[in-house]
Amino acid sequence: IVAGNYSGSNYTGVAKDAQLVIMEVFNQETGAEWPVLLAAMEDCAYLEVDALNMSLGSDCGFTSDGEEVEAVYTLLSQHGVNVAVASGNSGSTSKQYYGSNYSYSLAMNPDDGLSSSPGTYAGSLCVAASTKSTSAALCSFSSWGSTADLKIKPEVTAPGDSIYAPVDSSTSGATTSYGSKSGTSMATPHVAGAMGIVSRY
Repeated sequence: IVAGNYSGSNYTGVAKDAQLVIMEVFNQETGAEWPVLLAAMEDCAYLEVDALNMSLGSDCGFTSDGEEVEAVYTLLSQHGVNVAVASGNSGSTSKQYYGSNYSYSLAMNPDDGLSSSPGTYAGSLCVAASTKSTSAALCSFSSWGSTADLKIKPEVTAPGDSIYAPVDSSTSGATTSYGSKSGTSMATPHVAGAMGIVSRY
């Protein structure tokens, strides 16, 4: 999505000539842990990447998570690294858990469906998913809403509905290396690619 340049295809990434720096932060047992994620973000600062894509998050996110997190975001800002983070895919959590009669979060749990951290942090540009139609309507699964300190997140939308992109055929069961996926994790690389292009001018 960011830098795709598939030979013999009409499909290209947003920044098709971009150089990628891949940071592995997930493990099979516990997912992405903060110390590993912060170390990868810090590496991005010292490598002075133009844009950081984080297609990850934890629902109902906090707006601050301690001095270590604040220090890493300050470091990224000092090195001119733009940060794009997925908003999350719990936009209608109440409907998912309580049935189709509930289109909004319930009063008993008003945090359901709000944006994920670290997208909720001030140093992140939080990305929601939109459809690919001309209306660019917000996808029903895309998380959005005010943060604990009453800031509005996400700030921007990008296409995240049925996006044709590389897939891991060993885990997805796909018969090719490309397929269609939906989610804010598909929307966020669009923004990171745009950030990379803009930073060149």
